[in-house]
Amino acid sequence: MSPAFAGTINFEIVSGAAGSGQIWADASFDGVGEKCFLDTGGRISVLRNGSGFSNYPVVGKDVTTGVTGREVLVDLIRIANSKVGDLSIQDHVMRRQDKKLQE
Repeated sequence: MSPAFAGTINFEIVSGAAGSGQIWADASFDGVGEKCFLDTGGRISVLRNGSGFSNYPVVGKDVTTGVTGREVLVDLIRIANSKVGDLSIQDHVMRRQDKKLQE
């Protein structure tokens, strides 16, 4: 069970199709700044391959499914320090996958 966190995250809501929206926030992973989509239904965090993390050693594998239902095997990597707003997480395992997974 993860501990509870309290803090502030500045975010932007970007409108999508049919009245949907996405929540985006600034974050950093081992000091690399990223604009991140906060997926409230995601079970594991994802980093794009090629965004400074391609040389990180693989600590495991995971299977994920794109919007078409195609299953893709992705690498799991360990991030020493993840930060979104006031929330800071150490030693966090994340997916590393190609940007075009949704195809």
